[in-house]
Amino acid sequence: PVIAAGGGWLVVAALLVGVSSVCDGLDGAVAVISRSTSRRGALLDSLADRAADVAYVVALWLAGAPAGVAVGAGAAL
Repeated sequence: PVIAAGGGWLVVAALLVGVSSVCDGLDGAVAVISRSTSRRGALLDSLADRAADVAYVVALWLAGAPAGVAVGAGAAL
């Protein structure tokens, strides 16, 4: 199934996406807890989130997902 479709790399990619999501949540939480939030930090966090979204869509496409599926997944993010 998934492993046959793209080898073990798709499993590794899925794990990395999960780790990325956890880290994204933690950085904001640490900023709030340490009272070091700023508008610049919020902007940079948002830009990093969008860059990650684009990377996920490109990775899906490179893994062999049809372009429509990759774009649809990106729109859902």
